[in-house]
Amino acid sequence: MAAALATGCMQERSYNLRPEVEPNTPVRADYASVRGAIDGHIRGDIGPVTGLNNDATEMMAFDDGDYASVETVVELPGRATMTLLSIVGPDTVLRAGFRGSFSLESYSSDNTNVTMLGCVGQDVDVYDEYDMPADEVTVEVVEGDQPDELDVSVTGLWSDHDSSTGERLDSFREASTRFTLLR
Repeated sequence: MAAALATGCMQERSYNLRPEVEPNTPVRADYASVRGAIDGHIRGDIGPVTGLNNDATEMMAFDDGDYASVETVVELPGRATMTLLSIVGPDTVLRAGFRGSFSLESYSSDNTNVTMLGCVGQDVDVYDEYDMPADEVTVEVVEGDQPDELDVSVTGLWSDHDSSTGERLDSFREASTRFTLLR
C-alpha cells in the first residue's frame, strides 16, 4: 500500500459492492496477482480537464494479494491527469467475468472496497489542482488476448454538489479508464 500512497493522490474512502456478474460470463475461480499494467487509456472529464480521449503515457500497478492499485497517467501540454484505481480484496474483483458497482456512501459487507481517484495537476506526481474520489465506480473485467491477461474497464462518476448545502446534484462528470493487467 505504500507504493500507492507515494503518488500523492490518494485518500482513504469506503465503497459498497453491488456485484452484477453477467449470467453468461462465469467468474474464474483462480486468482493470479497482478505483475503489471499496459495499454492504458483515459476518456471523459476529470475535474477541470474535459474531453479526454488519450492513451496513457505512464502506468503503474501494485498487488500484494490484499490490496491492488493501478495508476493511469496522461501527460498533456502544461498539466497531467491521473486515475488511481484502488482495490481492497483484489481476489474478488480481478477475475474474468466480474462486473460490479461501488458507491462512496456505503461499505462492503465482505470487506471488498474499490475507489477511483481523479487527479489533475501541472505535472506528473504534482496533482494539486484536483484530487477527488468518484462517487460511483463500475468495474468490468474480461479475459484478455493472452491467458495471463485481464482487460479491465472502470468508469467513475463525480457528482456535483450544491456549494451552500453540500447536497448532491443531478449533474456529474464522468471518466473511464481501461487497461490490460498482466498476471
